[in-house]
Amino acid sequence: MKIHLQDKYFEAIKKGTKTLEGRLAKQKYRDLRVGDTIVFYNTLGEEITKTIKSLHIYRTFEEAFSKMDFHNALPDIDSMSESVLIYSKFYTLLEQEEYNILFISI
Repeated sequence: MKIHLQDKYFEAIKKGTKTLEGRLAKQKYRDLRVGDTIVFYNTLGEEITKTIKSLHIYRTFEEAFSKMDFHNALPDIDSMSESVLIYSKFYTLLEQEEYNILFISI
């Protein structure tokens, strides 16, 4: 599977500071399994291949970040509430509740 990332998140994965990627748990992501590989790519076409270490499903980003360290998903952010706000710009609360949230540990 290939997943596009904004350049700053791609660089964080490249540096090893971002070890969690959050997505809506739509079917294409629910089919992922531990041991599968994901190719992350940025706007320049650079690619990084990572192996899935674990998968975690939560109802919302708020629930996810109350149970896991948000720094692993957003290493440059200082608070859980700010992390929730950032991810909520990508996915509304309604979408989160409809599909749930999948965090991929790489």
